[in-house]
Amino acid sequence: MKEHKKMYKRGKLWVAATLFALALGIQIGSSTTASADTVTSAWQATTQTSVAAQPAPQTVNSSYNKADQGNYAALDSVQLTQQGQLNVSGWHATNAAVNRPNHWLIVYDQTAQRELSRVQVQTPVARPDVARVHDVYGAATAGFQAQLALTPAAIAHGDAIQVVSRYTDDLAGNGNPVDYRLARQ
Repeated sequence: MKEHKKMYKRGKLWVAATLFALALGIQIGSSTTASADTVTSAWQATTQTSVAAQPAPQTVNSSYNKADQGNYAALDSVQLTQQGQLNVSGWHATNAAVNRPNHWLIVYDQTAQRELSRVQVQTPVARPDVARVHDVYGAATAGFQAQLALTPAAIAHGDAIQVVSRYTDDLAGNGNPVDYRLARQ
């Protein structure tokens, strides 16, 4: 377990948050709840399992706090099935998604430093709870539920696996990304 300190501004005060990075370490058939820390990255994916022609349109309230520079997200549940499907649900909301209409979920192997799977979020999930807490672009429809296929070899080595939520302006999910690396706690 790695401990990281992250400074962020809360009103006029600077606050230190302790973040713990853990391996995904999911037991087959189990379900868990997790939260996340914020990291923005520009790494490019090398493989993909699903590319859609056009993303589903989001209904977005035009009155939101445009000054909020936060990148907020959390995993609600993670489950690895007997068939090697990683079922994830959660949310990701940020004003940086304004000109990035394509939302992707990516499973990334931190140990081997490679992408394992990705899927585009086609149907955003309504999240009024997120909208009540975070007054940012698209917060009311920031939810996601997805299945990502993993090969047995990808999960057999006990590598540190991470789910990444990405907004991008690229249909393939690579260009101009805003990432949130979700970690199991």
